[in-house]
Amino acid sequence: MTIESRPSGPCFAVKTSALAALLAFTCSIAPWSGASAHKYSFHTLYAFCPQAGCADGEFPEATLLMDQQGNLYGTTVTYGASGQSQAGTVFELIPNGKRWKHRTLYSFCSQANCADGDNPTGNLIIDASGTLYGTTLEGGPYDNDAGVVFELLPTDRKWKYKQLYAFCGPNYPQCEDGTFLRGGLTYAGAASGQPYDGVSPLFGNTVLGGAGQGNGVAFRLDPQNRRWRETVLYSFCSSPSCTDGGQPYDTPVMDSAGRLFGTTTIGGGTSGGLGGTVYSITGMNESVTYAFCPASGCADGAEPTAPVVLDNEGHIFGAALEGGAGNPRSGVLFVISGSSEQVLHSFCSEANCADGVYPQAGVIADASGNLFGATLYGGNNDHGVVYEFSGGTERVLHTFCTEAGCPDGSNPYGGLVMDAAGNIYGTTEYGGANGGGTVFELQY
Repeated sequence: MTIESRPSGPCFAVKTSALAALLAFTCSIAPWSGASAHKYSFHTLYAFCPQAGCADGEFPEATLLMDQQGNLYGTTVTYGASGQSQAGTVFELIPNGKRWKHRTLYSFCSQANCADGDNPTGNLIIDASGTLYGTTLEGGPYDNDAGVVFELLPTDRKWKYKQLYAFCGPNYPQCEDGTFLRGGLTYAGAASGQPYDGVSPLFGNTVLGGAGQGNGVAFRLDPQNRRWRETVLYSFCSSPSCTDGGQPYDTPVMDSAGRLFGTTTIGGGTSGGLGGTVYSITGMNESVTYAFCPASGCADGAEPTAPVVLDNEGHIFGAALEGGAGNPRSGVLFVISGSSEQVLHSFCSEANCADGVYPQAGVIADASGNLFGATLYGGNNDHGVVYEFSGGTERVLHTFCTEAGCPDGSNPYGGLVMDAAGNIYGTTEYGGANGGGTVFELQY
């Protein structure tokens, strides 16, 4: 897989050689010249819910999207112009000198019974014309409230909403096509920062549903004559005791050969359990690359919820929410080579878990092979941290909620994104001046 360094497009990845170097140095426990000693300055770009009713939305969870012009796009899980608590929004932040301008592009539950979807938790993608594509966890035109795939088309006056696919409809009364989309969408070329072409297939996961034991599916969407057709590529927990894994929360990642890679939060091993897996799908065939928690204590990690990062040498980098050698066992950073896994860092390895607890988000990496991520809890105040892993060492770049009221935000749930200059952007689900979460920047 060819991965470019620091594109300013909708996602960020790293040079192949940098991640390979990280693996080599970490395994040999040698000092690494690429270790970063740079300090970042923290800035809150926007605090949600400044007015009663939270018309701008509340509680952002998804990883941000950055376009070629440096504008940021994201979603909030709740509220919006409809005034319904379960609704949610799609928003844009536009750089304007030292300040950023916020605008709401769409508020969900704008249709009766939330037929347009609600609770968007997955990442957005963008095509070359500026059209946005995304998913909702719930809502839709059918009684099962199973979630939708949508697009937002920019027009002269406002953004036009269009529903591309609604899950668990009358053709699938048992929700064999899946239900509840926790993650977002991907496509061929996404990992290298290319915008979506608007016509090729889209891929994603659902947490539940499917023809197996109802523990989620991997799917493909193909545009056909102004409509989109869904194909289930694989129904998870199709194997006895769910050894193939189940309930994928993440957005899958596609390599240059068209294989999908991702994580499941349960299953794996020889007798199921809650360890979870890293898997790959080729065509309509799934295989488990690694099954977590093969031994008591899950020192290798457990319950991965976030997307993985691939390099050209076949290594897979990621984070598992739980397990590890920390006290308590609060998650790990890991790398997988072949069928072997190595723990790069166990969280809560420092006093009072100052290094973070529960890495809900995945990792990104810079051109030198440094890894960056966020933890949901931990830090000196137990409200989460942003961290960097380099040269075999994890260091905290920012600890949230160091002041009363958490004006800088609290509990970063989604992943991070990095621009061409090395600045890092993310969201917190809670905190901020109004308690509804924030968008933040760590300026390089």
